[in-house]
Amino acid sequence: MHTNYLKEDVDLRGIAKKTKGRIENEISK
Repeated sequence: MHTNYLKEDVDLRGIAKKTKGRIENEISK
């Protein structure tokens, strides 16, 4: 269960990073 939580945490961070990159891309256009 603990490793499951860690995996989800990493997934969420990855999604957040992708979203942030996409937003910064849109702003710099």
